Amino acid sequence: ADHFRLTQPVLGIDDSDVLCVTLAGLCHDLGHGPLSHLWEGQFLAAAESADPSMKPPCHEDLSCAILDLLLARNEIDISPWLLPEDIEFVKALIRGSPSPFTDGDAMRLGSKGVPGSDKSFLYEIVANQRSGFDVDKLDYFERDCAFAGTVKVSFDRSRLMAQARVAALDQGSDADDKGTDAERSSGSVLHICWPVKCVFEVMQVFITRFSLHYELYQHRVVSAIGLMLRDALVLADRSQSFRVYGGPQGTAALRLCECGGARDPGLAGYLQLDDGILSVIVAEARRQQGVAGASSDGGRVDDDLQAAAALLRRIERRDLYRFAGSVTFEEGVQVPSMDSVANDLVALSRGALDADQLRVDLRRVHCGQGPRNPLERIWFFDNKGASASETRDSLGAIGDDAQLAVPTAFRHPSASYAARLPSAFEERSLRVFVTDDAALGAAQDALAQWCDERSLCSVDGLCFIGNSVPESEVQTVSVTRD
Repeated sequence: ADHFRLTQPVLGIDDSDVLCVTLAGLCHDLGHGPLSHLWEGQFLAAAESADPSMKPPCHEDLSCAILDLLLARNEIDISPWLLPEDIEFVKALIRGSPSPFTDGDAMRLGSKGVPGSDKSFLYEIVANQRSGFDVDKLDYFERDCAFAGTVKVSFDRSRLMAQARVAALDQGSDADDKGTDAERSSGSVLHICWPVKCVFEVMQVFITRFSLHYELYQHRVVSAIGLMLRDALVLADRSQSFRVYGGPQGTAALRLCECGGARDPGLAGYLQLDDGILSVIVAEARRQQGVAGASSDGGRVDDDLQAAAALLRRIERRDLYRFAGSVTFEEGVQVPSMDSVANDLVALSRGALDADQLRVDLRRVHCGQGPRNPLERIWFFDNKGASASETRDSLGAIGDDAQLAVPTAFRHPSASYAARLPSAFEERSLRVFVTDDAALGAAQDALAQWCDERSLCSVDGLCFIGNSVPESEVQTVSVTRD
């Protein structure tokens, strides 16, 4: 935001705008639970699948709630710097879209397409819902590449940020935009754009995303550990003896999946949770064993909690779920549900496998927009400058020549860079794991037979599918990290 204030004064960005965007950047991930995306994307998803009536909040909503708590509990007076409605704007930036319940001026909407009044482009900085290209991605891509070492950063973050400008896009000529119907049907709108000379560097950001998911976030060892952590949390959540105290008075005994939800309105339970919950599970299981061993009547040991602790100890020993094989689906082919594949494999094993021994995991790796070219969601401008008449027309001839500091935005035709694009933007596969070594051979045989019955070929243990799947077996899926 400060960059746009310095390079394009016509946008009217002031100190409060810069401070609000800065606060949103600092606070937008406050609401992540233990183990970050695994908590929300796998554990809570499993809990909701088991109990559809449970509607866990997303981490963005929790981030906003925690921000309110930080201000209230620490008695922070924001009046020297911000108005109360500015905090609502910060929370809207965290969510990535303006609140329909707050005044448009407070949400920085103003007169659409008019520089100095319309500041809706500020929503594209922290959590860009339109294209997925935002500072959050640039930050964790660069950090994860540096610490993991498996993927090298192939873009220059500083250069991309320095080259960014706010430009005016004619919504009428952009039917593919993700905006509302009203936005698409009238006038122009302001968006963050890049000069056409940066098209390949912007693409490298999305290629880096693909590489990180392919080689790191969804590596099969990472997936095996993730499945074990999910199973351990589900077992601990199901345990009758493992509870977190929270609720309005801090006295309600909450299951893990209830922390941060309707039964925990003040977040008293949720705020106790961090990655140390894994150590607490193991310690409580050991305490129960000690009490049971010292008791004359044998005491009571919670089987679910003991099973959760046993899984966590297996991870420490690197005794992981074993990989049996995978099925990769070509573009356009529908993906069967994970449950249906597991049931098929159990049936094909002729009693050698049971469902508890199998874990079928979806792996969906893409550049940010599924099977689509992510550059279709990015706008560019001519860094040599549009003509004055073109720019004035795109802004609706709003007046003063100073407005010409806002360039005209457009889609960059893919034909001009097609040779540099990957042949596909998404890869989808189902991977099969077994919970113990004894089941590995039977699972591999069943998977090979499953592929053979569908006329699939098997290469080095990986099965590739090219035919369609019955509609009844189709499952809608999503990626666990943005």
